[in-house]
Amino acid sequence: MSHASDIAAYFGACPVCGQGGVVRSIGRDHWFCCEEHKVKWWGGSNLIRHEPMTAAEVVTAARYLKDFIEVAPYHPKANQR
Repeated sequence: MSHASDIAAYFGACPVCGQGGVVRSIGRDHWFCCEEHKVKWWGGSNLIRHEPMTAAEVVTAARYLKDFIEVAPYHPKANQR
């Protein structure tokens, strides 16, 4: 099993294409998104260790995700039963 499929199994994937997506952080909150389908789903808070974001980085990330549609993630393993 690849690392990408492990991430998708845990955090969910795009409900359109089934891909795990890209993670974008806004402060302590982590969002996964599918850039192709312009959808996002919340992954959690305080999960990824990184240096504190500057105010400019938070604004940039929020602007990037503002036009994405929030969806419930697809969980590949849950649907393989």
